[in-house]
Amino acid sequence: MAKFGVLPESIPDYLALVGDAADGFPGLPGWGAKAAAVLARYVHLEMIPADPRAWNVNVASPGRLAQSLERNRDRAFLFRDLATLCTDIALFDDVDALR
Repeated sequence: MAKFGVLPESIPDYLALVGDAADGFPGLPGWGAKAAAVLARYVHLEMIPADPRAWNVNVASPGRLAQSLERNRDRAFLFRDLATLCTDIALFDDVDALR
């Protein structure tokens, strides 16, 4: 929360909106740091209302942000998937299995 301004469970959503150079995805146009204020209220992408008048969040150009999210919704969900660490996939039982 102190570093990004969002709860830990919102980090993949935050990275989907602002981008993550380390993982090679750009985020959505116009979002940047504004993502923290929106996600602090709505936590996940799918909870952000389509109508920015319903946001009740103090950010500049909410209409433009809502339009960017609507136009790039599929990309946002893809970026969120890329930013999510999966821990439920069986990889191997021991190092010898890698050989």
